Amino acid sequence: MSGRMLLRTEFQDEQDFKRWCMGYVCANKSDTIFEVENEEKAPGFPDLLKIDYLGRAFFYEIKFARKGGRFKFESTQPRFYKLHPNLNIQVIVWDAEIQVVHFISALEAADKVLTKSSLTLNAREI
Repeated sequence: MSGRMLLRTEFQDEQDFKRWCMGYVCANKSDTIFEVENEEKAPGFPDLLKIDYLGRAFFYEIKFARKGGRFKFESTQPRFYKLHPNLNIQVIVWDAEIQVVHFISALEAADKVLTKSSLTLNAREI
């Protein structure tokens, strides 16, 4: 699933945007969200894990695009997405230049990365 949302706001950096994402994806008060950032996580594992009120798991990778909608993956991320297609990982990208949030399927992004042989993608072209 891909989509876009226009926001009239500014985020200072990826951490600032991640805090907003945590509130946005966890709008239901009975959902729980976990920020997964430590040395022990599997290489390429997404930034956020949400457990909804039904016990379903959702995974989110957060990216911050500055110029021209371009953002970059770590080398381990596309490989992780392809190895775990059943996780249904969503990439959420803040496009600071035009103040748009892009919602991109991680599998779709991984396919583009592997096709291009480049870790940098343009959120506006997906």
